[in-house]
Amino acid sequence: MPIVTVYYPEQLASSGKLESASKGIHQSLI
Repeated sequence: MPIVTVYYPEQLASSGKLESASKGIHQSLI
């Protein structure tokens, strides 16, 4: 779900889980 990972980080960042989101996006891209 690439589209989900696009706006997911912004929502997680608000919760303070940007690190987790970044890791998820990195894996999704690679």
